[in-house]
Order: sequence, then structure tokens, then C-alpha cells
Amino acid sequence: MGLPRGAALLACLLAALAPRPGLALEILQVSLEGGTDAYLEVGARVDYALNCDYRTPYDDPVKEVLWARFGRPLYKWIATGSPTVLDSAFLGLVDTAPAQDPHNLHFKAPLHYTLAGTYVCQVFTAAASANASYTLSVVDGGSWPVTMTVQALSKVKQEDASANSSSSSDGNVSGGRDQDKYEADQLGGNDGDTEVAFENEDCTLVWSLSTPAIYPRPNVTCGHYSFDHEDVVQRLPAGLTLHKYPNGSWTAAFDRTHIQVSSLPKNHRLGCSIRIPRTSYKKVIRPQDDLWVESLIDTGGCPGFEHAREMGVIVEIKEATYTCRGDVLPADRTGFALASLSCPEGHAAVFPNDPQGSWDDGLELSCAENDIGWRKYNPDEPGRLGDLVDPASLPVCVLGASGAAHNGGRLCSLTLAVTLVLCWLLRA
Repeated sequence: MGLPRGAALLACLLAALAPRPGLALEILQVSLEGGTDAYLEVGARVDYALNCDYRTPYDDPVKEVLWARFGRPLYKWIATGSPTVLDSAFLGLVDTAPAQDPHNLHFKAPLHYTLAGTYVCQVFTAAASANASYTLSVVDGGSWPVTMTVQALSKVKQEDASANSSSSSDGNVSGGRDQDKYEADQLGGNDGDTEVAFENEDCTLVWSLSTPAIYPRPNVTCGHYSFDHEDVVQRLPAGLTLHKYPNGSWTAAFDRTHIQVSSLPKNHRLGCSIRIPRTSYKKVIRPQDDLWVESLIDTGGCPGFEHAREMGVIVEIKEATYTCRGDVLPADRTGFALASLSCPEGHAAVFPNDPQGSWDDGLELSCAENDIGWRKYNPDEPGRLGDLVDPASLPVCVLGASGAAHNGGRLCSLTLAVTLVLCWLLRA
């Protein structure tokens, strides 16, 4: 009487999957288990293990697994006994009574960066042996956070002055530097009696960084941090220095680097990216939010008229203040900044995009806070927002008929002016 059909299929499947005599001992892979990255991180609350996966014939089982690092035996498992630590440097770092798979290398907390190295798993049976290696990277990012500060230079000077004043009032020697003397030394030849302001203190940022001890040596990139990319997208020279400790770890730091606000794109900040070679370790940092610094960087405004001035246009701006980028804002945030544009006497306004355009009496423009640009201004309706003015539509002032000339003379002069402008544009 034969086996039931289901039992026969099961027996056939088991026979197909069972190891057969003649299959050689083979190590399938050595891998790191624990965490989400292919490295061991000191301080992580994760159980890490180096796994040695192998396959053997059913009639030649594994008798022993030996682990070595840099050629020196450190851990041995025998099928008939308990695991043993062979290197005293690993006592307390390797679990000799794991819940499962005692042939694997189970690391115990607290972990240490000295666990890094090339490990070799050696598997022995009665008839054969095999080995495979794995290079273990260990990252120690330090036990305290990275410190980064970005402040306006004016605020730093106020804090320094306050600290110096406090020290002087206590009868102690000031620990800070004399700012007047410092600036004089920077420029040379100044006796320090008159303060030399070579930077706009409200538009200069003071940037400092200090990292904890990091192992192994990190790659630190500091510069423009983009919110869109959540990373540093452009490197800036910041005077970064790296210091190596006797134990092989490194710190990175720079102190009071001056950065002009106008050099930072809007919607960006100052930040640093820390990476460790041959690992996927990456930490991107930026300072804690500072509303004053953020306002200096991101505050909008209407653009200045540098190009118009280069084209000979007279620009008079009133009732205005300026951002660190030179953009214009109304002095009274509920009102308007006003700009009057005109050509010098004896000059005519020539519109490259509109040869028939005229501009006898100049142009009045207004800029409101949080607006997207300059608008035509009507004094008879001061509260009304006019049409936006495209900067490319502004004219060039060239020597020619004045605004009081007759139409025929003005048309001739404008024709000549247009010709001159086109020749100038083609030559440029």
C-alpha cells in the first residue's frame, strides 16, 4: 500500500531540499546585523552581531568556528562546548552566552571604537575548512552634541563689551580683546583713538563651530545650508581646523568667522555636514533658530537701481531704509518708499525695448513692505498700488534733446539715440 499523495509530495520536497553527500563546505556570507547602516555606532542602543552563514554536507557537520581579527584569534565556538574569548582585549565586549547562534560574534554594550578592523570567520568540519572576511567600520560621534553659533556682529560686540565692563567693575583684568585696538591693528597705522568701522556690524554674521571627539577622522564641509536639499550645497572658507587626540579621534572647530549677509542666498543658512569615509555616516547641522539672524538673511525688499544708474538715470530714493542686500524697504513699514527716476539735463530717455517710448517728466515709483517689486506711483492716489514696473523696461539716458524740445527735434534725437544704444549693445 503506497503513501497518501500529500505525504508523498512532502517526502519528495524534503528529499530535494536536504543536503546531499558530496556538497562542499561553503561560507555563504559574513554580515553585520543590527542598526540600519553597514557600520557599528558607539552609543547606539542596538544589539550588533557579526554573522557567519555557512552550508555543510549533512554527513560532515561543523565542529568549530573560529573568529580572528588582523590574524589574531579572538573567539572560538565548539559544537560540543561553550564559546571562549581568546583575546583578553575582547573580554566584556563579546557575549559568550548569546540567546541564539553562539557561533556568531555578538558584541556587548558599551561598545568601543577599537572594535573596528578586518574580521575573519573560519569554519571547520572533520573533512574540510573554509574562511571569509568582513571589514567592520566603527563610528564614534562623541558623547555630547556639536556646538554651532551664528550671531550678528553687532550683538557679539555688545556681549563682549558687557563682559569686559563686568570684569572691569569686579577689578579683574578683562579677558576680551580691545575692539578699537583690534580694528586698528587689522588696518595698520591707526593709534586706536578713533574707532575704525570696516564692516557693517548689523549685516555681518559671526560663525563658530566646535565638535566632540569623532572617530575615525571625519570630512567636515561648512557653507550654505539649503532648506530645499537639507544639506550644505556650497562650501565656504571658515578657517576650519582638525585636532587629533592620542586615542585616534578628531575634533573640528573654527571660531568667529565673519560672513557677509549679502553673500548668503535667501532661504539658506550657515551649516556644516559631517561625513566619515567608507561609511554611510552623515550628520548635517545648523545653529538654533535666531529670529534676528533669519530676518537679516530672508527679509525681502524692492531691488536697488544700480543698473539704471549705470545707464545714466538719476535715481532719488526717499522715505526708505535698506536691507543687508541693498534692497529697499519703506522707512515706515505701513507706508511706501518712493523713488524718482529722471535723466540729466540735456539728455533724453531711450527705451531699448520701445523706441517710441517717451519720458519727459521722469517716473515716480513706490515700494511697499512685502511687495514683490516697484510700482508706478500716482501722488493723487497715494494709497493705491500701481502697476508693477519691469526693471528691463527702464530707459537709458543719452545726450540729446531735452524734455522741453519740440516733438520733431525729439523724434530725431531719439532716433539717433536708439541707433547709438543699439550699436553699443551690439559691440558689448
